[in-house]
Amino acid sequence: MARGPVEERVLVVGGRLTVTIRGVVGGASASLGVVVATDVTVAVLVAAGVVLWHGLLVGAVWSDRRRYLAVLDAIALAGVCFLQFHLLPPEFWFRGDGWVVATTSTAVILAQGYLRPGAGVAFGLCVALSFWVAAVTSGAGDRAVPHAFWLLAETAMGVVMMAVVVRGARRADVETVAVAAAEYEVDVARARREDARHQSALLHDTVAATLTAASAHAMDERARTLVAEQALRDIRLLERGDLDLDSPLEGHGNGVDLTLPDRLHAVAEASGLTVDLTTPRELPVIPDTAIAALAAATREALVNTSRHSGVGAASVVVAACPSGGVTVTVRDEGCGFDMTSIGEHRKGISLSIAGRMRRTGGEARVMSAVEEGTTVMLAWPRREGAG
Repeated sequence: MARGPVEERVLVVGGRLTVTIRGVVGGASASLGVVVATDVTVAVLVAAGVVLWHGLLVGAVWSDRRRYLAVLDAIALAGVCFLQFHLLPPEFWFRGDGWVVATTSTAVILAQGYLRPGAGVAFGLCVALSFWVAAVTSGAGDRAVPHAFWLLAETAMGVVMMAVVVRGARRADVETVAVAAAEYEVDVARARREDARHQSALLHDTVAATLTAASAHAMDERARTLVAEQALRDIRLLERGDLDLDSPLEGHGNGVDLTLPDRLHAVAEASGLTVDLTTPRELPVIPDTAIAALAAATREALVNTSRHSGVGAASVVVAACPSGGVTVTVRDEGCGFDMTSIGEHRKGISLSIAGRMRRTGGEARVMSAVEEGTTVMLAWPRREGAG
């Protein structure tokens, strides 16, 4: 069975941790064993060899070079088991504070953390057998039996310990996959909702707006031409399936990018309304996306005036802000409406005006009351502290 990322990480980190502890304990025990050795010179050489081996052992695990590691480690510990009966006084052979007993006990437990399960068990069996055989050859076989069995028990404890750790890591992997799948489903659902929202806004801003403009009765030849051109752009937009409603609009007529006043003049002429458009002589330079958003939101505001206000006229006032931004105010003196009566399904204000301005870094405010007309204030960029 393939390992999950959590299990893989636990095994790598666990293996490095256990072998490092093994190296520290083994090296320290062998060094301290020199103090009670019967032959200090030989004991120092053995201790140096044990420290060197544990250093190589730690390096092999950390560099993931574990081929034949269990076999070589078992041979090294077998040699230690045989040597202890020639280096230590008899009273230290089977005592818990004897360095060989401490080294072998630590080894069979911690080896389960950096060896494969089968190799770890075989290593524990070999160490227990080596300890008992070494004791037998020294005439102390009967006294070695309890510790040999204890080594087998410690091997089993190490196996159980690692089984519990691996089981927990696998559960974590399962939960991680489940969480990732749930997040994916949420992302897919969110993307579908966003796609539906954009589709709805796209239809609202193209088909509905153009049909409303085309239904106006008092349009001159210039206005009819602008409506026809807008209808053609709408058809191309729908054919492409382009959902980027905030991209810069096409230039009018010859394809040259238009300024904000130019676009607002085109929007006003195509609206079918009598629009009093006021623009200053100079405006600050703002991004094309901001110009597109201001023009499109103004268009939507005029569409709402034509459709709902009951009047045929509106005013559009463009102004420069001291901070370097631009405001556009659309006002009609129509019947107005109750702001609290606008449902969430209505796309004109929520998406085509407020949503569009918000997505491009601007803001929109709509103010209206029954029989008091409607004012739509557009600003780019968003004023500091604005919601």
